[in-house]
Amino acid sequence: MKKRIAMGVLGVLLVALGTLEANAQRRGGQTVQPASLTLAERGWVLQLREEEKLARDVYLTLAKRWKVPIFSNIAKSESNHMAAVKNLIIKYGLPDPVVKDTVGVFTNPAFAELYKDLVAAGSVSIVEAYEVGVIIEDMDIEDLIEALSEVQKADVRTVFENLLSGSENHLAAFESQL
Repeated sequence: MKKRIAMGVLGVLLVALGTLEANAQRRGGQTVQPASLTLAERGWVLQLREEEKLARDVYLTLAKRWKVPIFSNIAKSESNHMAAVKNLIIKYGLPDPVVKDTVGVFTNPAFAELYKDLVAAGSVSIVEAYEVGVIIEDMDIEDLIEALSEVQKADVRTVFENLLSGSENHLAAFESQL
């Protein structure tokens, strides 16, 4: 499942970066280039924007299904994570993959498929729902650790370190329910 996400993210990233370069904004007759990020940094920022949306959307959906506070509380935190990554997207002039912020709607089809799979699994029972939370947070932690091994830009590292801390807290919260 993770390979499908990675392949889909790579495809979206390549299209997005091509669009970014082809459509550099013009101001006062000069082409304005965003502050530079490495290709890896750009890729991680874009992936984590949608990955945080995935977590939020799954938790919002499970909150409606099970009506337990843990899902709505963590969904609020995931919204904050999304906003933090969006600030990086704005700062560095990247195309936001969250084109339409509707629950379950993703630019990357791999995230859309994963959303459906996770919601289906979490709808079976409340225990399965908590286990879905563990799966999501484990995925986030693994991706953030990998991203931090490739990211050098201080502000991007700070955001990712904060996301990692949040995901570790979320994981502990879900595990405490099992």
